[in-house]
Amino acid sequence: MALLKPGYEEEYAGSPAIHSTVCVGQILRCQEGPTGTYDLLLYGLFRAEILEELASTPFRRARVRVLEDRLGPEAVEEAARRLRKAFAMVPGRQGLVWEMRRMANVLRGVDASAGCYADAVANASDLTPEERYGLLEETDVLRRLDRLVELLRRREAEGAPATVPGQEPRLN
Repeated sequence: MALLKPGYEEEYAGSPAIHSTVCVGQILRCQEGPTGTYDLLLYGLFRAEILEELASTPFRRARVRVLEDRLGPEAVEEAARRLRKAFAMVPGRQGLVWEMRRMANVLRGVDASAGCYADAVANASDLTPEERYGLLEETDVLRRLDRLVELLRRREAEGAPATVPGQEPRLN
C-alpha cells in the first residue's frame, strides 16, 4: 500500500508519483462498493522502502527493502508508557478498544511488538493520510510514539471530534 504524492490528481489515470516508504500487508477483507470501488481491510505486516519500481500492468510492482522497527529491550517499558499516554488521548477510545481486540485476534500466534500496537492506535485515530505517512516512515518506535502523541495533542487543541471516524467496530 503506497501513498500518492501531492499533485497526483493530474496523473491519476496514469502512474502518479508515490512516497518511497510503503506498507506491505495482507488483505483480510475486500468488499466491492456500489460504484465499483473496493473497501479493503489491510493488515500491515511490515514497512518497506521502494528500491525500484518494476514494469507491470495493471498493478504496480516494486523491489523493496524491509524496514525493521527499532526498539531495544531496555526501551520496552518506556514504549509501553508512551503507548498508554497516546491511547488515553484518542477521542472515542471505545472504538480503539475494539480495534485493539480485532488486532489481537489477527495477531494470535504472532509476536506483536510495541510498534504494532502504536500503529493500531494511529489507525484508530482521525489522522490525515500525510500524518499517517509520517508515522509509517518512522522506524524508531519511541520517536513514532512521540510523533503520535504530538499529533493527538494538536487534534485535541483544535477541538477534534470526540468519536473515532468510520463504521461501528466489528469483532471478526
